[in-house]
Amino acid sequence: MSPIEKDFKNWLYKVAIWKISDFRRASGAGKRIPHVKIVPIDEAGRSKVISRGGIDTLEADEKRFAWNLLFEKIPREERQLIVLRYFEGQNYQEIATIISKKKLTRDELLKLATIIRKRVSRLHEKLRKMILNEPLLREALEI
Repeated sequence: MSPIEKDFKNWLYKVAIWKISDFRRASGAGKRIPHVKIVPIDEAGRSKVISRGGIDTLEADEKRFAWNLLFEKIPREERQLIVLRYFEGQNYQEIATIISKKKLTRDELLKLATIIRKRVSRLHEKLRKMILNEPLLREALEI
């Protein structure tokens, strides 16, 4: 990916985050759990979950629900770091560019990236401890 494409991708993430924040503020949206309907599918009595994304196995939906429960226990800023790093695959400099409020110099960007790396590392350890201390989360996430 070229540097121009990376810059555009980071800018697009930043705009999306701002738009989502504006929408949530304007609509007064709180924490909403999407409607999920469980219906039996096969003769063995196994159920599948029908959600907006289509039909998923019950185990996959349990994992998603467990991650949502875990994420509700941490602040939004920390959730954003985890999602960008582990689910979106962004590196620390890209995350620094996305979450910064202003244009950063290269030195400022590297310093912020180092801070983010340390925060993500501490947050990773915090999440691991939360999972190990909760038997239901540990079972659902198969850890």
